[in-house]
Amino acid sequence: MHEIGDRHGEGNALCGLGLLSAASGKVQQAIAFFEEYLVIERSLDNRRGEGIALGNLGNAYKDLGDLQQAIRFYEQYLEISLEIGDRVGEGNARGNLGAVYLQSGNARDAISYLNDSLTCKHEVGDRHGEVSVLNNLGTASATLGNPDEAFRHYQSSFQIAREIGDLDGQCMSMFNVGQLYMQNGQKQNALRTWANLYLFAKNSNQTQVLQRLDVLAPKVGISDGLKGWERLAQDMQKQGT
Repeated sequence: MHEIGDRHGEGNALCGLGLLSAASGKVQQAIAFFEEYLVIERSLDNRRGEGIALGNLGNAYKDLGDLQQAIRFYEQYLEISLEIGDRVGEGNARGNLGAVYLQSGNARDAISYLNDSLTCKHEVGDRHGEVSVLNNLGTASATLGNPDEAFRHYQSSFQIAREIGDLDGQCMSMFNVGQLYMQNGQKQNALRTWANLYLFAKNSNQTQVLQRLDVLAPKVGISDGLKGWERLAQDMQKQGT
């Protein structure tokens, strides 16, 4: 029993090291840790841990841009989750598959996986997960030329994110709404949405969002980066829009 406990601890430590490595951008190192973690979980016949390891490997290969390899790991994660009745794992695996199919340009398959993931996440009470899946559903719907459906998904995502205090989720939803307006020829609505996002991000200290807006500015005709968004936001406030 002591040896088994040590192996569980070793596996958890390797998983943690893998997550830290991935967060630091050391993806190959993360893969090495996750592969060791997978070996341990399989030796212990811990199917849930095995699924988590496979999911983490899928995430790592997705970060590397190897989408086919990511899909293979996510499919194994899904198979195990279904086998052991792990609805949390199933929701994660389906959501990951949906995100990868969306990234690879297969929006129809993405929507199928994402809808199933949303059902799982709602069932287990994963509100943060719902926010992410709804944003991806919005993007998939927009890709297929369904802007009204996309807007509904983004709106639902924003509402949930606001209810649970998920600042990242709120920012992502607002950014996506701006993109949706721009894709449909409504540039002024897009700029107003992004200017409001700028104020929200500035007031909530969302550094990554501000960096993204800084990069976006010249692409949409806003000069001086964040200073440009500041001017636009101030003009909107003066005009009451």
